[in-house]
Amino acid sequence: MNSACLVLLLLTSANAAALDDCKCVPAAQNETTHYGGNHEIVIHKIKSYPSMRGVVLDHNGSEMSNILVEVFDHPEWLLLTYPRNKEAQQKQRRIAACKTGENGRFCFAGLPSGKYELRCSFQSGWDVTHVYVRISPNHQKDSNRELQVQMYIGD
Repeated sequence: MNSACLVLLLLTSANAAALDDCKCVPAAQNETTHYGGNHEIVIHKIKSYPSMRGVVLDHNGSEMSNILVEVFDHPEWLLLTYPRNKEAQQKQRRIAACKTGENGRFCFAGLPSGKYELRCSFQSGWDVTHVYVRISPNHQKDSNRELQVQMYIGD
């Protein structure tokens, strides 16, 4: 059984005002996903979201700093089975990355419409969370929705 979850909130433009103080820190170019948990969590969202910004909270609602949040193109690999998923993942490249600041926030401004993988990781021992998400800045139909995703620490 896993313990102590983090909750990642991917918020839409309706909540953007609450995240205007995004102080995420650019990740070092050589810093990559922190693997080390027992599982990888994959979430596929059907809806489109107008932006990619959010806050990472622990299970008590406290803001978490230093979480590596990455955005990748070619998220299709998440929906494939082995060995096709490994072949498809080779096409992928990281578009943006940051580490959450003291306020737990992250933001990726100016992403064009498209399909992306949002990947969150934190030190070894935490399960890596992958989210297949569609961004459509001009699509306001779902602007009042938010996406909640849980990350776990492996036993």
